[in-house]
Amino acid sequence: MSAPPRTRGECVDGPRPCPWRSCRYHLASRAESCALDAADRGALSLEQVGSFFDLTRERIRQIEAKALAKVRVRLAVVAKSQDLGDAAAAWLRRVEAGDP
Repeated sequence: MSAPPRTRGECVDGPRPCPWRSCRYHLASRAESCALDAADRGALSLEQVGSFFDLTRERIRQIEAKALAKVRVRLAVVAKSQDLGDAAAAWLRRVEAGDP
């Protein structure tokens, strides 16, 4: 077996299911073994994500809300510490208003 891929470009045409259990993107015991493959498929509904991870739609919504809150906090800290310009400030206002 060769060395594990180091970039997405190296693994995109690799064998599936992915044999590299140590890869940071590996999804153990899933039909789709690579998180990057799942991301390449594009946007999914909460129901689709829930069925993928064997979680309810509500639990996926809670995880999403928590992740977005973390992004907002980090972006606000960065925006206050650096001048990111009007585009970042406008995006932050839209996100805080609930319109990402």
